Amino acid sequence: MKVIGEIIHMMELTFIIGAMEIFMRVNGKIIIEKEKELCIIIAVIDMKAIGKMIKKKKKEHIIRMMEIVMKVIGKKIKEMEKEFIIILMEIDKWEII
Repeated sequence: MKVIGEIIHMMELTFIIGAMEIFMRVNGKIIIEKEKELCIIIAVIDMKAIGKMIKKKKKEHIIRMMEIVMKVIGKKIKEMEKEFIIILMEIDKWEII
């Protein structure tokens, strides 16, 4: 009887160890899936941050381009004012004569 009891005890231990192995494998797979999800979430957050940076740089570039255009327009306006003043001076000369 003692031998049969030991055999049953060994079978129980084998069953418990087998069940523990299955449980550990399942837990391991769950952990791996959670790590993948975390990596994906981090990648999405990084992509959003990169997108915001690109958007900001694009706005800065547009503002710089607008400043350049405004300077060019300002120079053209100054030239036109000078020409207009010269024309007015010539008209005044002709009226005096």
